[in-house]
Amino acid sequence: MSRKNVERHDVKHTGAEGFDAAVKFAEQQLTSTMAAWSSAQSVFPDFTSKQSGQWISKLPQDGGAGGYLAGSCWAMYRLTGNAIWRQRALEVMATLRTLVDETTLGYELGNLLYPALRSAYELDDDEESRKVHLQDALNAASTMARLFVRIPGVMKSWTNRALKDNNMLDVHVSVESLAASQLLIWAADLPGGTPAWKDMAISNARRAARNQLRADGGIHEVLTYIATSATAVPKSNSPAVPRHLRFSTSSPTQSATAAMLAETMGAPAWGRGQALYVLGMTAAYRARPLPELLTAARTAAGFLLSRLPADGVPTWDLSPAHATKGVAVDTSAAAVAALALSDLGALVTSAQPGGASYSEASNRITTTLATKYLSKVAASTASLPETTSASSSGTLDAKHLRGSLSSLFSSISAQVAKLTGEESAAPAPPSSVLLGGVDSGAAAAAGVVNIGTMVGDYYFLESLVRLHTAGGAKVPQQ
Repeated sequence: MSRKNVERHDVKHTGAEGFDAAVKFAEQQLTSTMAAWSSAQSVFPDFTSKQSGQWISKLPQDGGAGGYLAGSCWAMYRLTGNAIWRQRALEVMATLRTLVDETTLGYELGNLLYPALRSAYELDDDEESRKVHLQDALNAASTMARLFVRIPGVMKSWTNRALKDNNMLDVHVSVESLAASQLLIWAADLPGGTPAWKDMAISNARRAARNQLRADGGIHEVLTYIATSATAVPKSNSPAVPRHLRFSTSSPTQSATAAMLAETMGAPAWGRGQALYVLGMTAAYRARPLPELLTAARTAAGFLLSRLPADGVPTWDLSPAHATKGVAVDTSAAAVAALALSDLGALVTSAQPGGASYSEASNRITTTLATKYLSKVAASTASLPETTSASSSGTLDAKHLRGSLSSLFSSISAQVAKLTGEESAAPAPPSSVLLGGVDSGAAAAAGVVNIGTMVGDYYFLESLVRLHTAGGAKVPQQ
């Protein structure tokens, strides 16, 4: 790929004061995060403390935190054009380079390196540095390709040794591996890339299209393919974690039966996982436009949209039993959904007959995050908005998106201006860009909600980048 063919995002502001204020606040927060982080550290900010609002750090392999930090810096570089963000992104990436050959990371390798490496390769103006990014990308993809299991045709999410799994024939596949496989799709087309990498990602997506969707359009968070059994048997888990299904690797084409799926209809539905499924399936379809992939993406998106409240920010659990008042919202799920629906909206024009378009839904979610969930705005309110019902009302007209950002965000311009001005006497805001996040279902069950997450901040910033980018080409609806 030649440098001149790389699509650069337009970093010029639209002139919308409210939007610029939101970006400015995000830049302030990310600047503080980078000031507190040192390249000498081996840990990265992952989520904020419910008590102090300051970042709690994890090792890079725990949730891809380092990759989301680097990706956030690159997103800020796209939004502002300020070279300091290139420098900061490279500082983070320097600490991640040693992990490109680490097979035990499983699918986290994609989450850790794809957000950083793709932007680095596309945006870095130093040709020597780009050669390094290219080699890192090829090495990382080669490492991730070792996770592909040929008989079931899936990407195992974790090595059994890393899981200390006694059954070495089990192949565990998380929904998160679908989005992480974007690394393989992208790297396959790089100079020196291997076409087989894309084939692996597409094979994994086709299996996910057949097996990972429930009958109602929700997703199973984890599937376990078992070489010793020819029958798919559902396995119940804790109510805080979506159920798992088990499939036989000896039957690569077998799908779960309707009866089996009916047993899981009452299972929780992890909101962020649902959004990641749409994101990964859309990426797979964009790479290879197979109708089954688009159908799966739209089915999962339909389930997601049917459970969104009017403002577009879902509860962390989308199941009907939990999507009620009092269940915590999850801005990380909303941020991923905004990006996923934006990508899907670049391929198809409507969610369903009479429904809101994917692009409109993405617009609505991003607008809500920027008006209600910026960390200082959210922290200054008595309580965060609660989801009371699933509804797609209140959708904004997508065709007015770029031209009316000022009116969309004007309601918070004054509030955000206070944060980025000279009012130093005010208490320090939480470290994250957004609040209202949930780190995991287990954390939510324990009451650890309304926090900031690095994954949520990253996807929110990428959604803001989309507002500066022309929509992709449309393809006929299948």
